[in-house]
Amino acid sequence: MGLRRGEALGLAWADVDLEGARVTIRQALHRVDGQLKLDQVKTVRDVRHSCATLLFTMGVQPATVQRILRHSSITVTTGTYVEVIEAVQRHALDSMGNPFAHIGDGSTGQLSSNGSD
Repeated sequence: MGLRRGEALGLAWADVDLEGARVTIRQALHRVDGQLKLDQVKTVRDVRHSCATLLFTMGVQPATVQRILRHSSITVTTGTYVEVIEAVQRHALDSMGNPFAHIGDGSTGQLSSNGSD
């Protein structure tokens, strides 16, 4: 998983376990009123949000995310993460490309199941 810039800048050697191949994120560096300040990382809230975002980008259905996060209703889940859901949908559509791009180029547009065409 990636780190936020502030989390990476807040790392100390004490947070790195080379033998265990682990990094513990304890603090993040932020600019507050023109001054750099180390703050504790976000709490159980930012972990739930990261979890939900990851699940949606993996294609997990909203009802499943709702159950994992223990939201009271699907409306809470979809309302809270509407931007993430829309971004995942845009990415899915973009990855399809343009299925009609061949129109006018002389190809038939038919797909072969055995790849011998």
